[in-house]
Amino acid sequence: MTRNNDQLQYQIIYWRDIPVQVRVKNGRFRQTYPLSPRFQQTVHRAAYRGKAITGDAYIEEWHPSPWQETAVTDAEALVAQLEADYPDERLDKLARNKGIDPAKTATS
Repeated sequence: MTRNNDQLQYQIIYWRDIPVQVRVKNGRFRQTYPLSPRFQQTVHRAAYRGKAITGDAYIEEWHPSPWQETAVTDAEALVAQLEADYPDERLDKLARNKGIDPAKTATS
């Protein structure tokens, strides 16, 4: 939800290539929206497979995306779109690949 007419900006928090949380800001308004538990469960599975389960190894893999502007005015719609972009099959592939999206690796 937005509070004024400023452009909505968002940032996605990832563990490796797995999104877990969306942060939004609109003027002075700030809000954090966690994604559904299946995303965090995928992080745990990927971390275990990648042997990144110790404190430092796990923590070092968290990173935010750059802030991005969007024409979407409803933060819940952003979260819903992200949820739809990651069906269970995609999350399963990420878990099996230790949290790394092969499509991103191929284009980098």
